[in-house]
Amino acid sequence: MLKVKCLQELNGYESGVVIYKDGIGFVTNWSGINGLPRQFITRIFGFDEILEFSRVNEAPKEIMEIALELAEQDQKKNGIDEKPRIDEIFESEDCCIFTFEEWN
Repeated sequence: MLKVKCLQELNGYESGVVIYKDGIGFVTNWSGINGLPRQFITRIFGFDEILEFSRVNEAPKEIMEIALELAEQDQKKNGIDEKPRIDEIFESEDCCIFTFEEWN
């Protein structure tokens, strides 16, 4: 179990996809956010809690599909036509975090 204050400390990336266990997810830049990024109407912020994650090789199929779909939409919006490739997956009791190759 990995214990960290922020996702950037967990994986070295500034951005990725957060998917909650209920299937709701979003692409975000989590640099500067302490705690788990949460999406609200006006912005994304964390509650400064300590995060506990495990590095895993895969997530449930439907969660993986949501993460890849969100990443692909983001890449297309930014003019990248390649399919996203997952670099790492981290799991907690609340969510899964996905980082992608060639993302920062």
